[in-house]
Amino acid sequence: MNPVEWFINERGRFCENCGIPYDRYNKAERHHCLIHRKKGGRQLDNEINIELVCHRCHVMGMVNSYAHRREFAMRQINRGFDVKSWYESLNLRAPEAWIMEL
Repeated sequence: MNPVEWFINERGRFCENCGIPYDRYNKAERHHCLIHRKKGGRQLDNEINIELVCHRCHVMGMVNSYAHRREFAMRQINRGFDVKSWYESLNLRAPEAWIMEL
């Protein structure tokens, strides 16, 4: 099973941002929400950091705002993830204060 299929099985067949169901024209994509993938290595591929969104939301940048990242972090906490501990384990050079306050 590929990673996108795994996330669909875990979180459903709807975009976590807009709620539209995935289809052959608007496919599901993994979005590194809290920390962009280019800022680090494999540790950023963690389920805590991944949001499953439709292609439209991903390419249009609808999931890149500070407000969206904060809302996603709260959603992950409500799912039972320890976002703060995961974030602290990354040992980033410049940690973001809002995540440290969760």
